[in-house]
Amino acid sequence: MTESPEHQFLSQSFLEVLNNFSASKLYGYKEAQRRRFDFSCVLAENWDYLLDGQTLWQHTEGIDKDLRTLLLSSDAHILAYTLRDTMKNRRLLHEVTTDFRSGNMAHNLDRLKVFLIPANFDADSEDDRRLIFNQLSEQISEDILFNIIFGRISSERIRFLLQEMGKHTGLEIAVLHYIATSGHWTMTDLRRRFSVGIETVRDRMRRLQIAGLLDYSAKGFPPYYVSSAGRTFLRLCADVATEFFGGLPAQIPRSSGLLELLGMKAWVIEGKEITNGLRGLEDSTPEAMYASFAFRAVIAKMLFGTDWNSLGFIIDTREKKIWTRRYQR
Repeated sequence: MTESPEHQFLSQSFLEVLNNFSASKLYGYKEAQRRRFDFSCVLAENWDYLLDGQTLWQHTEGIDKDLRTLLLSSDAHILAYTLRDTMKNRRLLHEVTTDFRSGNMAHNLDRLKVFLIPANFDADSEDDRRLIFNQLSEQISEDILFNIIFGRISSERIRFLLQEMGKHTGLEIAVLHYIATSGHWTMTDLRRRFSVGIETVRDRMRRLQIAGLLDYSAKGFPPYYVSSAGRTFLRLCADVATEFFGGLPAQIPRSSGLLELLGMKAWVIEGKEITNGLRGLEDSTPEAMYASFAFRAVIAKMLFGTDWNSLGFIIDTREKKIWTRRYQR
């Protein structure tokens, strides 16, 4: 059966969006064998996530077959379904997913992400293609990257971490990096490493935990470990700091697109602007949030010795067990 231009555009664009975002170096991307699916790829953070996807545009009666193929025949960690947004399609989508929820395969729906595309999309229109590509970019970054690959990192949590300025600003990032790259550590190690009081260390770790960058588990030692959201945050910090310390003319970091989705508008910061740019942060604009973020990444290196060339993160066995329970089938 010949695929419509819309069908082809949506399947190709889905992979293109994921490939474009991978230029940030926050995760790896490679296309996989499609098998019986319209598109497939592997996304790698510290784990490899296989993604299988189907696209439906013209034939509503294919929804049942598409979903059952995805939910029953795919062993992928993420299942993507892109389809035309009509009432008939929504009705059939609801019927099939309800049928799965009532059976013993309801857990398979946890892997499914649905992307609804306006019914009047015309692939022959350049404006339509641009609009739908941007829509897919936003939805994919939110539903797949931020909520799965990056461990539910969010602009609200990052804003919480960035808005407070005071003594030892940047220490929280240095502590996060130290924990992420050290196999065994104690609170005393952190206090001595950064020459601060134990209560100061505890305060920074509390803030990191609230921001979702540190996880806690009483089962094991040390009790805190860096989450996938924390590793993403550190990779973003390294990207920004590299531009500042790289010895070349300052540029917008390659992760600027993802930073913008986290509420930060990247701009070129040079020399003393790293501190001058912090003035007037009270307005909490995206530009101000980026200045606060960049300042912390730079200060973590200048004052606390964080090595942004060292991103060899140690994965905690407790996180590995959680990932295995959630995704291995």
